[in-house]
Amino acid sequence: MRYAVVDISSTSISLLVAEGEGRVLDVVLKERENLSMLHYLEERELSGRGLEKLTDALMRVRTTLKNLEVDRAWLISTAAMRGIRNFDEVSAAVAARTGMPVNLIDGNTEAYCDYVSNQRYAGYDRALLLDIGGGSVEVCDFSKPAKEEMICLNFGLMGLSRRFVKGIHPTEEEAKRIKKYVLKQADESGLPKKDVFKNAVLVGSILNAVYAVYADYFGVKGEEKRIEYKKLKALTKHLVESSDRSMLILKNAPEKLYVLVTACVVLKTLLKRFDVTNIVVSDLGVKEGYLQLVLSGEEQGLPIDLGELPEPAPKADRIRVKKAGAAKAGGRRTGRAGTKGAGKKKGETEGKTAGKTSGKKRASAEKAEAVTAQTAEAEIKETPANTEATRKKGGRAGKKRASAEKVEAAKAQANEAATEKVQANVEDAREKSTVSGPAEGAGTLPAAPEGSKAEPNEAAEADRAPRRRGRPKGSKNRPKAGPEAGTEENAGPAGSATEGEEG
Repeated sequence: MRYAVVDISSTSISLLVAEGEGRVLDVVLKERENLSMLHYLEERELSGRGLEKLTDALMRVRTTLKNLEVDRAWLISTAAMRGIRNFDEVSAAVAARTGMPVNLIDGNTEAYCDYVSNQRYAGYDRALLLDIGGGSVEVCDFSKPAKEEMICLNFGLMGLSRRFVKGIHPTEEEAKRIKKYVLKQADESGLPKKDVFKNAVLVGSILNAVYAVYADYFGVKGEEKRIEYKKLKALTKHLVESSDRSMLILKNAPEKLYVLVTACVVLKTLLKRFDVTNIVVSDLGVKEGYLQLVLSGEEQGLPIDLGELPEPAPKADRIRVKKAGAAKAGGRRTGRAGTKGAGKKKGETEGKTAGKTSGKKRASAEKAEAVTAQTAEAEIKETPANTEATRKKGGRAGKKRASAEKVEAAKAQANEAATEKVQANVEDAREKSTVSGPAEGAGTLPAAPEGSKAEPNEAAEADRAPRRRGRPKGSKNRPKAGPEAGTEENAGPAGSATEGEEG
């Protein structure tokens, strides 16, 4: 069987691949990719850019696992993700995009994993284990193997550098401040002082990098990794004061450039406190210990799904995280970041505006597509059965079309009713004109054929001419019943009645 453990630490993503049966395993591959998660934290939340960096690196690790035909694998994270506030959202996004669930281990478990993988040093007299990482410091007493007795200090090299170091490396004054802070934390945590420990075992990638610089500076050779305290003290002084310190670090541990000098200051401070006489460096650490614990059943971790990944959905739909440089991203993802953020930063405000503009454009495009689709459907002659089936399948779109058809039908009925009413009024007016209209020769308008315009005679036109200016615009030329309708030459209905009385 071939197994693997992937570790998201504060300064890198590392991979361990081992194979074997039972408790005897042989290391096949050790690999590390530099990625500092703490560089992508915004108010203790991992930014969108940080999430993309993390998932891209994990996808490369996943490819390696597939190529090596690993049978079972686990993804763990230590202090790098213990302190972030949006861990649940980040872990869910990582699992969805990479198929790798994150097993978050606490400080005591991290120290216990170091202890399990380095039990071969338990035979040393009064031995302690020390792991100085980017996000925390673990201390184990080999005489106290219980997990609850492990000590985890909640500060790391990345936090110390951010807090006390203005440049790349600490100055003499900054180194003194770091030393004072570390001793204060050690006192508050109850770390032992002199005459308790005699041997120290150093573990972790950062302390192994310290040894690489130490060995090159003093010309140390040999398979056994040992450090003398006096030489470590001299190296630390050189790294703090010398102008060529960066070249020494870049030559041996370029990925630890920003933390290595701070690591030497912290290591020298703690070793002086413990006053140990023998210092050894181990290549084994958290990943090796976790693999032993999970295979033995002492730890229950969620394994990585090494099958085929499902089709990924858009990234911005899966997680709400702060976007780094939202103003530069633009478009759809930026608008969402601006909408979901607090709106306090300029970049998020600009992102929101850009998102709205983009949303309007998409809405216009969708509307144009809908109109085109409706036009195409209108050109197709459907049978009632097909129409009913189309409406059932269409869902919402079918209901909208049905509603539109009802509205159009209602409008047509209303127009038809209005037309019939107008025609009825015209017929009624004609009947009234015939029954009680003016006598023969009176000035009336002849009935116009239906749908045609009336042609007035000259007398009626002359009679109405003085009154046109006061008549509302658009009024029709109709005879007006009453005393004012007739003249001497063209008498109205009232004039006819008067003649009848005289006769």
